[in-house]
Amino acid sequence: MDDTSWDEVDITKLWDKKGFPQNTHAYGWYRIHVVIPKSVFQGADQQNAIILNMPKADDVDECFLNGKLMLSFTMRYGADGLHKLYYSYVNDDYDTLLTPPHQLFEYPKACSCIDSDITRVGDKYHLYYVAHDTDDSGVKHAVSDHATGPYTYEPGWCDPEQTACEAPTLWQMIGRDEWILMYDVFSARPNNMGFSATTDFVHYTDLGHFNQGEMKTTNFTSPKHGAVIQITKKELRRLQRQWKFEL
Repeated sequence: MDDTSWDEVDITKLWDKKGFPQNTHAYGWYRIHVVIPKSVFQGADQQNAIILNMPKADDVDECFLNGKLMLSFTMRYGADGLHKLYYSYVNDDYDTLLTPPHQLFEYPKACSCIDSDITRVGDKYHLYYVAHDTDDSGVKHAVSDHATGPYTYEPGWCDPEQTACEAPTLWQMIGRDEWILMYDVFSARPNNMGFSATTDFVHYTDLGHFNQGEMKTTNFTSPKHGAVIQITKKELRRLQRQWKFEL
């Protein structure tokens, strides 16, 4: 994006001091050009990675680093041998990390955490992940004002499963203020996917497993680590032409 015509602004002053109406409800985009030498990142880890702090952003903010997407993942790093959640920024081909990994979330107990999934709802970011702090793995939830945290730990469990599960993912029902949490019940025999519905990210209604409730399978029998995305009608038509199916 060409920013040569953008006005320079003193970010220490309020908008109305720069000529904007005092109660304007609008979005403003700011850009700053910086060059960070590679020497800064030598030996960088979750303790001394670079952090961008924007405490005065009100009420919503989005941040892009060189226009790149943030990627969250699980990694085991350090002497404790625990899996933890990290994030970095990735290139357009999704094959190269552009920044050193930075820890996304610190679980309060000495156990591994895996399988992060982040969904923005309004001005909050909801992190679902799996913690290994009991005999069976299960889905937990944390929330933050920013995609990269800090996330507030919540002690409750989200899934109703009596056996271990992993790989949570969340999506919104079209036209409804209701979200579906899906997770891989890998300990089931045969393995299956579980579903729970929520409207407040506190209470969850068990919807059962594939072919045991509202969710039905069509062309698969042993699902693993699923994900759901919404598509447009145009995208649906393209899929129909490509795979030669009718709805």
